[in-house]
Amino acid sequence: MPKIARCLFLLTMTMLSINVSAMAENSVWLESSIRNAWKTNDCKLAKSLMDKMEKTLSPEIFYFYQAEAFQYGDCIDKDIDRAITAYAKSYVISQRNAQIRLAVLYLREKKDIQTARKWLRTLAFSYAQEPDNEVNTPKTQSQLIKSLKEMYANDLRDSRDFPEDEFDQAFKWATELFDSSPDKIFEYALIFEKGAKGYPINENAAARLLHRVVMLDYPPAAWHYAQQLIKKNGEEERNLYRVLNPLEKAALGGILEAQLELAKINQKLARYSKSYSWYLSARKNGAHVDEEISQLAKQLEPSKVKYLHRKIAVRGKLP
Repeated sequence: MPKIARCLFLLTMTMLSINVSAMAENSVWLESSIRNAWKTNDCKLAKSLMDKMEKTLSPEIFYFYQAEAFQYGDCIDKDIDRAITAYAKSYVISQRNAQIRLAVLYLREKKDIQTARKWLRTLAFSYAQEPDNEVNTPKTQSQLIKSLKEMYANDLRDSRDFPEDEFDQAFKWATELFDSSPDKIFEYALIFEKGAKGYPINENAAARLLHRVVMLDYPPAAWHYAQQLIKKNGEEERNLYRVLNPLEKAALGGILEAQLELAKINQKLARYSKSYSWYLSARKNGAHVDEEISQLAKQLEPSKVKYLHRKIAVRGKLP
């Protein structure tokens, strides 16, 4: 049986690999064929290929090429607003495609430098390295930016449209943000998470900034991250241990909600001394938890209870 199962597994993986490879080849062929049809003004063929693309490829690819048609007037009336709408749809699905196209359209066509700048900053966060990253040297950063410029300039039909100076500024901004104050880093983590202040939602940028600021022991960020983990992973015992570290950072920073959550989780994990201590700290911060403290005291030795009260109330120390 093990040999049969292994053969079936290998056969399944081989078929999956073949299917993925075939889809990739189909995508490349369709994209190339559509652009050739546009170039030769064979609009009937272009429409047929676009219909096929819509049915067989991922939606973000279809919206991207639909946007390109509107941007350049390929077999359709040129319409910059509809191009922006379609590029934005492509971006929303994958959060990878279309940033440079949107930046260029806002900059060159709409003359909206503020919105263009925000799209470029979003793009920069896909590649910008943290200042204390060991591989991030001025030389490697310069090489990276040079390669990205070439790649994204080639992505445009006219490389002269590539906003080189604005791209450099966006990269500089993203790199400096990583090294700014914790409150500013956290502010932009929330901006990218929610898509606020004119920036698009970007989960990668939000996660990188949040991770950065949690590592800097910033209590509000640690509490926000802990809440995300609880929501994502649930409250099974094996998952609760993962949230203890950010919760403790938030609780030690005096966030009452984090202290209460930490007390509850430690109680679930049968870490009664820790739970009791955090309830005492929460009560000191104004929480009404006398009943919880009273019930937990029954799980502890009287001498331990006295010690914990002295530690919190007299010495003023958190757990």
